[in-house]
Amino acid sequence: MTSILRNLALVSLAVLAPGIAAAQPAAKNPTQPPVKNGAQPAVKTAAPDGVPAEHHPWGRFPVGSWKLTRAITENLDPLGNVTGTSIADTRTILIAADAATYTLKYEVTTESSGKRFVLKPQTIVSGYNGNSATETVTAKKSADGVVEINGRKIPCQVQQISIEGMGTKYEGTVYVNPTISPYVLRKEGTANGTTEGSKTTTMEVIALAPVRVLADRRNAAFIRKIEKKEGRTTTTLETNCDDIPGGEVAHSSQEQNAENKVLQRTTLELLDYSVGNEQPNENWGGRRRVLHRSRPRRGEEISPRR
Repeated sequence: MTSILRNLALVSLAVLAPGIAAAQPAAKNPTQPPVKNGAQPAVKTAAPDGVPAEHHPWGRFPVGSWKLTRAITENLDPLGNVTGTSIADTRTILIAADAATYTLKYEVTTESSGKRFVLKPQTIVSGYNGNSATETVTAKKSADGVVEINGRKIPCQVQQISIEGMGTKYEGTVYVNPTISPYVLRKEGTANGTTEGSKTTTMEVIALAPVRVLADRRNAAFIRKIEKKEGRTTTTLETNCDDIPGGEVAHSSQEQNAENKVLQRTTLELLDYSVGNEQPNENWGGRRRVLHRSRPRRGEEISPRR
């Protein structure tokens, strides 16, 4: 994990330096997965338009796969002093999936001011285009495009995605290459009608490089995400490995106000993971099977290169 955080730090210096140099203020509660009580496992349905399951960081894994992460969040005052630190350990489990949706169960333990709290497990059903189970997704291919990574121009299929819910609408553009992980190489769009008002998001792969993940060495994509809403901007640098459930193995993020002063910063690391049983057809729910490399258990060393 040290090598991952080192790589994130190097990328952060290049991408986040202007924001980090700014002064840093007030704060909020720790970041936790967006969850809903009482969500039901997904029912098998036909594949929708847009991003297919095998190009999604959870959709390409069998049911039963899980990951354990730790997020450390610091809140800051107007002078840049840390006013509070919280820790959230989250076990995320894929409990159901089909060609259109997937269901995650969250088991969260938090620690703040020296006290630990075990939260009630919760589940949420989502679609592979970032939609909820009740929202409608439409997609159409607009043109072929190109994304440049590591100085290499990568051809992509460009799709226009529209997601509509109860009074909300998202319009976005997705750049997909079916052979290069993480497959969705760029995504940008705007959501309107949400409780947070208008929100714009961009996501792009900025580098590809190998990193050490627990006891193994993996190919990884470094991803930059920027979210803007109501005078606040959250910038996240994420390390993503396509053979880890959920993809994300580490990230570093900071939230700034309109004066570019940091309100909150968070780091996340992977503690452990497991790929579910790939044999039973029920574990795939009509999705295309994807082969995954076996991995040594945590604590086993990587064999030296010859």
